[in-house]
Amino acid sequence: MAWPNSYDTFSSPGTTLDSPPHSTLHTELSTRLAVIQQTLGLTPQGAAATVDARLDAVEVAASGSGQWTDYNAEVANVSTGVGSVTARYRRLQQYTAAVRLHFAFGAGSAITGTVTAKVPFAPKSGAIHTGQWVAVRFGTFPRCGAVYVTDDRVINFAWEAGSGVWTAAGPTNATTGDAMIVSIIYELASAL
Repeated sequence: MAWPNSYDTFSSPGTTLDSPPHSTLHTELSTRLAVIQQTLGLTPQGAAATVDARLDAVEVAASGSGQWTDYNAEVANVSTGVGSVTARYRRLQQYTAAVRLHFAFGAGSAITGTVTAKVPFAPKSGAIHTGQWVAVRFGTFPRCGAVYVTDDRVINFAWEAGSGVWTAAGPTNATTGDAMIVSIIYELASAL
């Protein structure tokens, strides 16, 4: 049996079961149901709970995007105090990921040295992987800078210290209410 090239027209039962014959209605329906089963297979939902859930997953994969997922960024030289650091990544394409870090500073927070963090997956060796960071409420004005990823997965921060001078040593006066957001998109060494 083949999948039809056009929509089927099923006979409507009349007021009696002989016009069209009752058996004809059963044959038409069972033939089309057999075609559907043969086309979709015995487990059309695959590993998903429903066919709808499976199609949603296929749509997300086809678009190249995934959901944001938390990971341990192994942040160094940041004491969060009562604040927090949230690290998330998202697959953009087979070999590309986006990473976001959010530092929320609270009482006892401090930047104690050169800030580093890690991306969740190895970057493509030799490629240039850059992004940016923005710090809000550090002193009287927002601060910003660049980040770059090295082959060992380390996110390195570059700070604009004033007068166009860039340095790896950043501000150390994090206080309650300060925040820093890092955003980077990078090429992966292998597919996600």
